[in-house]
Amino acid sequence: MQIDNIPAMNNIARVNEIKNYMDGIHKIKERKDFEFKGEKFTTAKIVLQSIKSIVDFHASYILGNPVTLNGDSEQLKLIMSIYKKAFYNSCDYQIAKDIYTYGNAYEYVYKDEDGVVKSKIIRPEYAYPIYDDGGQYVQFIEYMIDNSNNVEYKTVYDTDKVSEYVNGTLTGEYNNPTGLPIHYTCGDLDRSGYFGASIVNDLIPIIDEIEGLLSKMSDSVSTLSLNPLGVSVGDRVDASVDADITGAVLNIESGGEYKWATAQLDTPAISVILDNLLNQFFTIAQVPSVLYGQSNVANVSEVSLKLLFNCADNLAKKTSYELLKGFYKRLEYIGMLVNDNFNDIEISFNYNRPADDSSIIADIKTQMELGIMSRETAMRVSPYITDVQREIERELEASNQ
Repeated sequence: MQIDNIPAMNNIARVNEIKNYMDGIHKIKERKDFEFKGEKFTTAKIVLQSIKSIVDFHASYILGNPVTLNGDSEQLKLIMSIYKKAFYNSCDYQIAKDIYTYGNAYEYVYKDEDGVVKSKIIRPEYAYPIYDDGGQYVQFIEYMIDNSNNVEYKTVYDTDKVSEYVNGTLTGEYNNPTGLPIHYTCGDLDRSGYFGASIVNDLIPIIDEIEGLLSKMSDSVSTLSLNPLGVSVGDRVDASVDADITGAVLNIESGGEYKWATAQLDTPAISVILDNLLNQFFTIAQVPSVLYGQSNVANVSEVSLKLLFNCADNLAKKTSYELLKGFYKRLEYIGMLVNDNFNDIEISFNYNRPADDSSIIADIKTQMELGIMSRETAMRVSPYITDVQREIERELEASNQ
């Protein structure tokens, strides 16, 4: 398939590079083996998959807890029912994961054959959103090749129709009431100004350096520390000693010398390099290093927790602005499909930050007593209530009995 849109093609190239890296195809695996003591020595190729944990952390931090929907009770009841049927909490989490991994995520809202509203999360490696020279989002192409049978699949989304092709042949065409798939970005855009630039791109060079350092250290220990080279000074010694013999004596000429050459590792220098690399890694990753065993935290207060997760909060806030654009567009599309209007529905995030629940409950109680927080709002911010609408219904049922 020929796609002439250069920004889309450049983005796919970046996506495939990241996907390969996440699958464990790292630069360190290109290290060459060498000969040591007359035999082939297989060099260490230590692969670290720390970036996967960073992505999981941020995705769980912002959307590990479902978003909170607020608004008119009747509209809220309907949209909550739609969200529950379509498992939108799972969709939201996958969108967040794609954004942090690849910088972009794509969602197509539709109604299935049974009339159920759903969303399809399109995999970034198959996604080609097309922007014209004026920066307008004009078309979306989903393209993949099944390598097992060499079949080419292409789905073209236009504003009014969806066309499906197999090996270039049109196999189906459908009405498209919701327009083009929603394009989410992480907020940091590439040079084209259309596609998100993932945080993973900034972390890969640091991981490459750490892997290289650890692998070389491992080789140094395996060869010159645990398997030192024998060095003879003076006339050549033709005798040999079996490696499995203990207590053998090697006689050399007077004035000669025999010793073992071992690696003298400068541990403090290596520690400084490694520590600085790790500090940069966690700074760019914007996660508390304590979560990965890099430091100790004792007597953590609520204020300390907020400071500890300050960088994660900042990244989550920036990401939430981009997510909200897509989530409100989703509500607009769902409204088209069910012939309703959800413009008054408000969406808020519930960050998955460790918290002192007793302090939160005390704050909620104080605000309710002061009359500045309603009972319904208190239920929505409570850490113990997940289905607020159902809780309100139960309360009404209990009061009517």
